[in-house]
Amino acid sequence: MVDEIQTRVGKLRPIHVMDREADDYSLLAKLTAEAGRFIIRINEGRVLEHEGRPPSSETPHLNEALQVLEGTVLRTVVLSRRVAKNKKNARSHASRDRREANLSVRALQVRVQKPYNVKHETKALTLNVVQVFEPSPLRTRSRSAGRWRPVNPSPPSPKSPRWSTGTALAGWSKNSSRR
Repeated sequence: MVDEIQTRVGKLRPIHVMDREADDYSLLAKLTAEAGRFIIRINEGRVLEHEGRPPSSETPHLNEALQVLEGTVLRTVVLSRRVAKNKKNARSHASRDRREANLSVRALQVRVQKPYNVKHETKALTLNVVQVFEPSPLRTRSRSAGRWRPVNPSPPSPKSPRWSTGTALAGWSKNSSRR
């Protein structure tokens, strides 16, 4: 799909925004190698680079690397009312009332290890990870605390669009300053 979109837009450089289903090492490697701009919601259990050794109980994971950071940006947003549509998704998308949420943002650059079951020449990828989370969520029937972990391959530079954070989504925007 990424190739199809690039063909359609020609010389423009789109920002590909994808949900968890796109959390695929091969896709991340392709986008990174092509200097693609992307935001992909990724699994917090992803294994970080660990000198080529097989994973073990000591292998560092993304969620552990993020937990040691304090949120650097705080923002209050309004979460809309949501009604659970079916039992299958009731745990991750539970019903909730409309309310304000205080979100925190933290970011870091990581080297993600290639999973051993993936055949790819790239052994590890450098990714920028931004986590948007609610530090003290209201207790609901859902265990979900509204976390988003989008990734992007390169940090902003003075000559490139800057990384900015939105309500509960991170993305690129021209002429914006770091928030």
